[in-house]
Amino acid sequence: MLEIKNLKLRTIKNLSYSHALNQKTLVLGPSGSGKSTFLEFIREEVPAESGQMAKKFLTSQTLFQDDNLISKLSALENAQLVLNQEQIKLFQKILNELKISEVDKLVKNFSSGEQQLIAIALCLAFESEMLLADEPTSNLDPEMALIALQVILKYSQSLILVSHDFRFKKHFEFILDFGAN
Repeated sequence: MLEIKNLKLRTIKNLSYSHALNQKTLVLGPSGSGKSTFLEFIREEVPAESGQMAKKFLTSQTLFQDDNLISKLSALENAQLVLNQEQIKLFQKILNELKISEVDKLVKNFSSGEQQLIAIALCLAFESEMLLADEPTSNLDPEMALIALQVILKYSQSLILVSHDFRFKKHFEFILDFGAN
């Protein structure tokens, strides 16, 4: 599904990585270690100094730290802009699991953590083959971060999730540690 060989990019030196279909990988490391840059490379937003990448997934979504929602619209109206009817049903189901029930409430009237949960549900409702998640739980309290992680793991097919939260390690079989030598 994804094969990277001998990647050299900013702080990343000689990284080789394979990601199989339905694999879920956690990327850990300190600030400035290249975690977000790694996702930017996969999205083809930054070129490598050297190395190769082969991708074999048709659809992907990126879940960012900031929610990227339209604040003057409701959660449901944000979803209606980009999702079909089946996806909207899934969006509402995921929101319920994330403890958000007021879909007609304007996004600007939700807390920043609740806005992030809406963004998580919206992204997952696309049901893309690959989800690239860049610190999607950074605006959440510790308990809600773990709930959100469980929902992300449940609804994503293949996942590469960047985080500073070392508690997440026990939930992943594959871990890339950008802080390890």
